[in-house]
Amino acid sequence: MSGKRRLIFTVPKGPETHYRDIQGGYVGKIWAPLFHAYGYYLPKSAFDDRQSMAQRDKDLTANSYSALQTVIIQNLTLIPLGGKAVLLNLVGSVLWAESESLFAYWDGHVTFGSSHMMAHFCGYSLATILLKKKTRTVWSLPMVAMAVFTFAQYFSWWRRDGFAVCSPLNRMYVDHRTDHLAHVGGIVAGVLTAWLSQR
Repeated sequence: MSGKRRLIFTVPKGPETHYRDIQGGYVGKIWAPLFHAYGYYLPKSAFDDRQSMAQRDKDLTANSYSALQTVIIQNLTLIPLGGKAVLLNLVGSVLWAESESLFAYWDGHVTFGSSHMMAHFCGYSLATILLKKKTRTVWSLPMVAMAVFTFAQYFSWWRRDGFAVCSPLNRMYVDHRTDHLAHVGGIVAGVLTAWLSQR
């Protein structure tokens, strides 16, 4: 990616590399049926010694599985809204993750991880509750609570980093940044998915 000019957003060069460009293997997890990785990973070349590489592989893999579990739970909380709502959220979140990842790659930087899907869930679930009165039942409370919690977490991370496009280095993952633009965009994409599904 080093030869590519930043076309829209000025994102400082970081340790992230798209999985298609990694040579020599990686640590962490990559679940990439299409283009987006849906997991957290780094090139092996980013590490100087085997001990730190083994620890980061363990950490990144744990983060990947934790994110996957969160995505599954989020979709389960949508069940009271019906199977169509779960399907719309899944399709919308995958479309967002794939298109955003392709855009970032084209723009000369890299995004990855299931947080794209979590952000879409926030926008989709909260907008659906506001748009459809019949969905406002006690059974929707877990969904609303999870969406509000995730939204607040993303906002606090973004504010912590001065509302920048991405963090300099994520305090949680240490080795790669948080792409705040992808989170904001995912929330907006979720709202659009909910709005379009009502038409």
